[in-house]
Order: sequence, then C-alpha cells, then structure tokens
Amino acid sequence: MGRDVSLKRLHRMRTIIGLFDRRIGYPKRELMDLVGYRCDRTLERDLKLLRDRLGIDVRYDTMSRRYRLSGVERVLISAELSVQEVTALSMAIQMARSMAPHMGDHLESIDRKLKGQVPEALMDRGRQLGRSALPCACLPTDEEMFLAMADCIRDHKRVMLRRRRGGNVLMDPWSLPIYGAVWHVRGYDVLRSREAAYPLNVFSSWEVLGSGEFVPPSMVRSDGVTFKVKLSLPLPDRVAQSLPLSRLEEEGDGGVFMGWAMDPEQVVRWAIASFPHVRLLEPRELVNRLRDAAGEIF
Repeated sequence: MGRDVSLKRLHRMRTIIGLFDRRIGYPKRELMDLVGYRCDRTLERDLKLLRDRLGIDVRYDTMSRRYRLSGVERVLISAELSVQEVTALSMAIQMARSMAPHMGDHLESIDRKLKGQVPEALMDRGRQLGRSALPCACLPTDEEMFLAMADCIRDHKRVMLRRRRGGNVLMDPWSLPIYGAVWHVRGYDVLRSREAAYPLNVFSSWEVLGSGEFVPPSMVRSDGVTFKVKLSLPLPDRVAQSLPLSRLEEEGDGGVFMGWAMDPEQVVRWAIASFPHVRLLEPRELVNRLRDAAGEIF
C-alpha cells in the first residue's frame, strides 16, 4: 500500500474485509456503525481504495439495499508472528516448493514479501528444516491431473486412470503421497482388490466415474507401522489430529505415546515437521531413517 494510506485507514479496511467474511451484505447505516464511519464520503473513498489497490469489490446493491462483496483479487494481511511461527512459515514455504512445484512462482513471491520484514536468520532456520523434511526435490507432475485427483479424494469419487503404455487402473484414491522424489496416487485398486500406489506420471489421462461404490481406507486391511514417540508440551493435545495416538505414560514435560500409520514415510515426515516437540523412540528402523533424512538437525 502507498504512503498515503494511514494506519487508521488500514484498520478500517481490514475491518470491512472481516465483516464481509462473516456475512453476505450490510445496510449502509449498519456498515458505517460497525466500522466507525461518521461520513458517507469516507466510506466510499475506502471502498474505492479497496477496489483499486486490492481488487476487493464492495458495492451498494440497489435491489437488496445492502453493500455486498462482488469479488476478491488480493487479500490484505497484517499479523504479529512469534519466533517459532516465523520458522514454521519459512519451513512450510520451503517444503511447498518441493511438494507443489506448479505453485513455485507464488511461493517465491511470498518469500520476497517476507524479506526485510522478518529476521533472515529465522527464515534460514525454517528453510533448513524444510530441506531436511524433504531431502529430495519432487519431480514436476501434471498440474491438472494432480488437482483432479485431489478433488476425487475430497469428494470420495472413483476414477479410471489410463496408462501411457496401455492398460487401465480403476481406483478409489485416498491420498497423494511422495515416495522418493515422485508424486503417487494411493488408494484402493478395484480390479486387484487391494491397496496400491502408482506414480502419477505413468498415467496419460483419467475419467471420474462417481462416488457410489467408493472404498475408504477403513474398509481395507493393511499392515501399516506401529511407532512410539515422546511428545513435549504444548504439543500432545494438538498432534493427536495428525496421526492416531494413544498415551502410554505421563512425564514431566509431556508424555510417551503409541501410534499407528499406514505409511512409514508419513511418520518420518511428521516427526521432522514437528521438531523439536516430537522425539521418535521406536521402531529402530524409522529412528535410523529419520536421522538419515534430517542429518545434524536431530
């Protein structure tokens, strides 16, 4: 935003954005009272600035006699971040560069906007953790296919995948994991009646069939992996949503938990991303894999 935009004006515009995030429309007098306007012209000037600078189009609708939000092109953000939050944000950006290469330009733009606003040392710390969590850069994949698989996972829809060299795979997709440096689609292979994972880049096209007979993970038996971790406060109450965990014993600064996951690599990535509040104890195979992946960080 330009120098002519005062902090008071920025606060008013953030308030407007927040109001329309909660409700579709507001009568003029109610909107002015909620934001704190005393003059109609001040309201209109702020709305014009939102349209011109951010593409946030709030206009008066004569039919409903309310101000309504017509469209959003940019979002205005202002937040105070702790040291841990800055590190976490930088780590997430670094991981996303590898996990979602088709979003690279947007991620680079975010990184540039953060420079000069947060300490570079904290950003470097986050980048180091992000590189450790994903030691291999992911190979690019077909963006349209990736998004289509993500939609099928969300909507529980069966899909027919056609191989580049012939042959089809009828699948109920569950997730899009990374094995090595390659994106895979993982789910229930209907024709083989078992769980399976295939590299996305072996398929040339797909056809979404519907959701009538979708087989979820809970209906398929899998050996998976059982693991034990020590969680330090304040994480124990928050990480249970990430992986299924059950508390084994209490300790002064947290507790020891037993968990289970279908994919061993998921446990390793989760432990790295939750550093330093998660310490993987068992099995030894995963502990060694964690140390190999993270190097000196752990």
